[in-house]
Amino acid sequence: MTTQATQPPPTVPALPRIILAVDGRTSPNPGPGGYAYVAVLQGPHGQELARHTAFVASRHIATPSRAMLFAVIRGLAFVIQEQTEGRWPVCPVEVTTYLDYITKGIIQNLPRWRGNGWKGSKGKVVKHAALWQQIA
Repeated sequence: MTTQATQPPPTVPALPRIILAVDGRTSPNPGPGGYAYVAVLQGPHGQELARHTAFVASRHIATPSRAMLFAVIRGLAFVIQEQTEGRWPVCPVEVTTYLDYITKGIIQNLPRWRGNGWKGSKGKVVKHAALWQQIA
């Protein structure tokens, strides 16, 4: 009988990550409204290292979908600025929202829309295309 020494599998170091929680509303719909985002930098073990919160009100938002898109755009712009200036590390960003339009848009539709020249499955220009292009 021979025994073979095995080495333990290499451990993958945990990475920091950024949680970007967004929300947007209008009242009435359509109408004026606002949006907010909270960006949280988490360390490798989930501990909060930094947090930034922003709230914006406007008379020119129009719909809840647009308000939410503005929140994503402004939140990502903040994260990119912090990363570019070296205050936050470049790491995965998780966008959290309750609106399926935003979630599906980012995860499923954005690559297809970009590849189709910002046109949807029926050949029409995607609703809020200029805002989606800023996210892309």
